[in-house]
Amino acid sequence: MQVYKFLYCVCIFAAAISMNAAEFRGSISGRIVDAVTKQPVSGVTIRLLSTKLGAVSTESGIYKISDVPVGTYSLEYKRIGYATMVKSDIIVRSSRITEVMAEMAESPIVSEEVTVRPAYFSQDINQVSNTLQFSNEEIRRAPGSFGDISRIVSGMPSTAKVDDQSNALIVRGGSPIENGFYVDNIEITNINHFPSQGTSAGSTSIIPVDLLQSVDFSAGGFSAAYGDKLSSIMNIQLRKGNTEETDLQFDFNVMGFGGIIDGPFAAGKGTYIFAARRSYLDLLAEAAGINLLPTFGDAQIKITYDIDNKHSLSLLGIFSDDHISSDSANARENKQTAYGSDDIYDGTIGINWRYLWGENAYTQTSIAYTRTNFDNHYRDNFTGNDILRKQSIEQYIRLRSISTIAFSPFISLEYGVEAKYIHADNSIRFGLQNNAVGDSVGLFTLQGKKDASRGGLFTTLTYTPFSVLKIAAGMRMEYATISETITYSPKISVVYSLSDHTVITANTGIYYQGIPLLMAAQNPNLITPQDMQAIHYVLGFQQILSADTRLLMEIYGKEYKGFPIDPNEPGLFAVDEPYDRIGFYTYHPALIMNGKARSYGAEISVQKKLSDNFYGITGLSWFRSEYAGYDGVWRNRVFDNQIVFSIEGGITLSKDWEISTRWIYAGGRPYTPFNTELSRQTGIGILDDNRINSSRFPAYHSLNIRADKRFFFEKSTLIAYISIWNVYNRNNAQAIIWNQFDMRPETVSQFGLLPVFGLEWEL
Repeated sequence: MQVYKFLYCVCIFAAAISMNAAEFRGSISGRIVDAVTKQPVSGVTIRLLSTKLGAVSTESGIYKISDVPVGTYSLEYKRIGYATMVKSDIIVRSSRITEVMAEMAESPIVSEEVTVRPAYFSQDINQVSNTLQFSNEEIRRAPGSFGDISRIVSGMPSTAKVDDQSNALIVRGGSPIENGFYVDNIEITNINHFPSQGTSAGSTSIIPVDLLQSVDFSAGGFSAAYGDKLSSIMNIQLRKGNTEETDLQFDFNVMGFGGIIDGPFAAGKGTYIFAARRSYLDLLAEAAGINLLPTFGDAQIKITYDIDNKHSLSLLGIFSDDHISSDSANARENKQTAYGSDDIYDGTIGINWRYLWGENAYTQTSIAYTRTNFDNHYRDNFTGNDILRKQSIEQYIRLRSISTIAFSPFISLEYGVEAKYIHADNSIRFGLQNNAVGDSVGLFTLQGKKDASRGGLFTTLTYTPFSVLKIAAGMRMEYATISETITYSPKISVVYSLSDHTVITANTGIYYQGIPLLMAAQNPNLITPQDMQAIHYVLGFQQILSADTRLLMEIYGKEYKGFPIDPNEPGLFAVDEPYDRIGFYTYHPALIMNGKARSYGAEISVQKKLSDNFYGITGLSWFRSEYAGYDGVWRNRVFDNQIVFSIEGGITLSKDWEISTRWIYAGGRPYTPFNTELSRQTGIGILDDNRINSSRFPAYHSLNIRADKRFFFEKSTLIAYISIWNVYNRNNAQAIIWNQFDMRPETVSQFGLLPVFGLEWEL
């Protein structure tokens, strides 16, 4: 409570010396480029809505609006030949330049007499409806998120709810291993702290929200430019450093403390931005009733340099450092059957080169290196025997080049190449463990090195025969050394505009992904050589209800085949094991690539962008997710919530006060109950193979509320916020474990009511 008293005193002091906020001013600057060719767009009229302020972009696409009173605004961009667009959530701070980059899409409108109302959503038919877009401000202010990109997305209709402790993305019934992340054209294996090896999940994002420029999330039917993933792609753009001045920011919250510094160099031809954070989670652990004290840190760097008008280089570095440990005494006190430690180091460094090699063409080429060290050690709390002793190093070298040519306003071509080399060095000892059929797998040691590589070529031709119709046909060809096969992935999408505000979309495609490297290393001679496969079918409808409000509806289906299954455990779906059993991939003496799965569902959402001091989004989805193991029986997949409803919104009470809230309801997840009689006889928890995923947890629901207050000073801005997670203290279940102390099954709960506070000081 002392921390909250300190926060209260800081806010009172800040309020007392910021009474004249109306006198403080900042500025807005940015650059406008064509959405397809990335060429600068000149002659754009930029208007700051609700004011008389504005600007016109130069030949370089640059604009600036000076002497703007502090507050929250929307910017309108308008030019003949381009679709009028509006960017909301533009925050102007005291004596600071807010940089806003914009990409404008060409439009068939050619006459000045045509009246175009402001468009908060793209009216260009190139915008496929199942791609969600977020600005950094939309992510920063969301309640119950810690500023975590994945937690924001997990509240959208396309995703299912797992638990608050994890930010695992369950996209349309798929596993967290099926999601891909790209940052500035560089693939990142996992963007989270405490990553689960072989998956895309973790605890919270390693990328601070204040580094984000934009986030695009495709929940299905993504283009041929992305491969080796079966469910979704998240494309993240980090902002550049300020091109005119040096800015500082200091952060302090319950997650930890950190700072950001950015600015120009080389007479403005280059920019840099550097961020670092470190946690102190004892208060959070105490509030959540957890005796484990995780600590983590991360650092990010982005340096950009414009060689000339055509060539630009950027250096990207993203690093994280995670540690958590518990001892036998703490484990016994909390009735935990295991104790141990996790030490994880992860880092990616890469270079991206952008080359505008024609008036209507450009190429981006990146090369990057990633290294992840896993050191996990867990023991049984009764015998002291090892359950898992893992020392694993995974290294990736990735090359990616993608080009776009716009032959005309009606035809464009995207093509490229992608390749990656993977080297794994494993020393893993699996102790005595139990499986879904009630038997035991004895000690197994995996030692040695595993090399793998994967490469692909891709292309997409986009043809617009009429102003209301767009057809995109793509193909991706890949070769993987693990499967020793070449795969072909055709894709096609059709977008038809019934009117200026009504769009129908349809797409289908085949997608391939290699199995987790850890599973491949266990069974180098027993796996049938092939990749996992998914076929997507998506039909969507988009209606612009008003300039700032959009309705989306989609129905979809996904058919999977070629998944690894274990003949010794015929009812188990092996790739879901980290979420279905004990939290990691265990040893399987044999794997066969004959597993099948399917998911299908329908989604509807209504989103209102910030205007008239109000914003919000509400969504409802119904879906099913099932699999067939070695025995051919169809069962519920562990992510089968069936129904998810969410509503999120906020209101800006003034230029310095904002309140937001989010409520999520999700149907109960399936789980496999214990064979109580056999578990009591053996003294250890044995799952019932006759009831795999036949039971369900109670439904999940939770309310989160957040309040933000900005204090404007002459040369700086202070942001104070408080967020209450799980306001009415819902007892949501996380897992069912076997309590070896009382010899009975026991439910482990998620976070209860949890207050989260923070301060951000911008200089």
